[in-house]
Amino acid sequence: MIYVTSDLHGSFKEFKELLKLINFNDDDYMYILGDVIDRGDEPIELIRYIMNSPNIELLMGNHEYMAMIILKLLIREIDNDKTVDEVLTPDFYENYNIWVNYNGGITTLKQFIDLDNRELQRDIVDFLDSLPLYETLEINNQLYIMSHTFGYNNFNKDNISIVNGSLEEKDNTLNIKYNDEVLDSKKIVKVTSDKYDLTKNYIYNVNNSFDVSDIKCINCKAVYENNKLTIKYNDDVVKEIDVVSINFESSEYDLSKDYIYIGTGSFDESKIKSENITYEIENNILKLKYKDELLKSYKLVSVSSDVYQIKGKYLYVFDSMFDKSNIKVTNGT
Repeated sequence: MIYVTSDLHGSFKEFKELLKLINFNDDDYMYILGDVIDRGDEPIELIRYIMNSPNIELLMGNHEYMAMIILKLLIREIDNDKTVDEVLTPDFYENYNIWVNYNGGITTLKQFIDLDNRELQRDIVDFLDSLPLYETLEINNQLYIMSHTFGYNNFNKDNISIVNGSLEEKDNTLNIKYNDEVLDSKKIVKVTSDKYDLTKNYIYNVNNSFDVSDIKCINCKAVYENNKLTIKYNDDVVKEIDVVSINFESSEYDLSKDYIYIGTGSFDESKIKSENITYEIENNILKLKYKDELLKSYKLVSVSSDVYQIKGKYLYVFDSMFDKSNIKVTNGT
């Protein structure tokens, strides 16, 4: 029996219960379409279990990719020609912050460090680095492409097994042959863009500037309607991608900085023009998210006072003794 699952996120105990429930054995095979680490209680134990299971195959998810980028640098010996600052760049710290603080990477990082075994740590990083982006599977003459994301344009026919036949890739078509006879042909659907990142299940768009003509399709067509990009082969829907947008120009808040000044009021999400975005406020930090993924964050700067009335452009003091310590400023001075 072939099983497919995804997004276990460190739930090792629950995963073992699942294997017991389906009577998973050596004759079965399981594909896990990424995201087995982060958030849950036992991400490292889970990934070590998968590493030691020959009939369980893990594909690359965005959480494995984030972890690989950080962990690879953390265990690397710094070359003699490079300083610490050259290796631990601002991009590193930004990626570290996004992974650890906003995507649940802290549990993975702590358990990785607690291993206290450099060889095992390297094995885990090498394993993450080797994960495929996609796999193919044919069942009842139907070819399935399995991937955590849509980033599988680098088609390789070697990932397809064939018995008593051969495969020929020609003109973006995969021919299945016996000797010189073509038994079946399948169009290879490819989607690329020089402007947008198509490796995720959403496209981040600023100021409603999304242009479907920037999506290049081979053997398919791209349709953009209602903030959703749909990839079609004839009338079949191959993939749907949400277009996530923030309109900096028409929003009432200034979104060009890393903070939003809300004065004496409270944050009003109606003042930000966006599509397919949710808002979350934690410790006076506004997080703009698509599902569980952080897109952007802002510190909310506010001012309040139990003594003074702060209105409009002025502060009225009833006596001449003004004391700024009676004014509270959040995320500012």
